[in-house]
Amino acid sequence: MKRIYLGILTAAIVVLLLMTVGVGETQLAKGMKIGFVEQQRVLAESQIGKDAQQQLQNLQEKKQAEIDRREKELKELDEKISNEMLPLTAEARDKLRRDQRKIKAELDMFISEAYDEAEVLSRKNAKAIQKLVSDTAAEIAKEMGYSVILERMGVVLYGNPDYDLTDEMIKRIDQRTAKSAASGAE
Repeated sequence: MKRIYLGILTAAIVVLLLMTVGVGETQLAKGMKIGFVEQQRVLAESQIGKDAQQQLQNLQEKKQAEIDRREKELKELDEKISNEMLPLTAEARDKLRRDQRKIKAELDMFISEAYDEAEVLSRKNAKAIQKLVSDTAAEIAKEMGYSVILERMGVVLYGNPDYDLTDEMIKRIDQRTAKSAASGAE
């Protein structure tokens, strides 16, 4: 949300500054080339975005399997306490209940840690992808003569498809990540 407001504010400031230094609207339109990118598509369609989503999904599946295993263990203990309540001594029942509380507390802690781990992975990947998007936007702007490249979903209400740089962004990001993967494999 902060990024949306920052993008709108930046675009407004650029227009206001150019207008205050004597550049009229027609000169502004002729002198500036503005493009936009749909970052959501970049995340969904670029290879690095797909890899990040797969990493997160793999982590979630691994953690869910462990949660399921622990929940099954807890359920089995619950059934044991319920089914064997009468023949157990008070001491044995108390031990089973302590074990039950311990397993439940460990499960709750595991779930909390799993969420934290997924959040850390998600933030790490998002930061790396955002840097890649920013660097690639600067490269595209320089090479193709764009003065400003905006984020489509957060700032641009309408954009002529001729100025949509999303496909170019995805292509370049995939090329960059393929090159770094190839040089890392050597």
